[in-house]
Amino acid sequence: MDLIDESIREILERHDDRCSYNACPLDFLSFGLDSKGRLLQFRNYVPGDPSGHCSLDRKTREMIYSKLPPILQALLPNKALADYEIA
Repeated sequence: MDLIDESIREILERHDDRCSYNACPLDFLSFGLDSKGRLLQFRNYVPGDPSGHCSLDRKTREMIYSKLPPILQALLPNKALADYEIA
């Protein structure tokens, strides 16, 4: 049983390939298990944090958050909002 809808999974996979914001609020969804059951992180941290923001806009991150099951929502701090979006 998949926890994440396929369309959301595709958005997250593209995000993991493109986002270089090391403090990204979607980091917690960038982990999974390989074929041998070992934990993998799909995103690469970039030295110096060259991007000052997530590659996805706030509206897209909020949509992703709303479609996640509660167990995965609980992994995301601040409902997938970045630190710079929280007043």
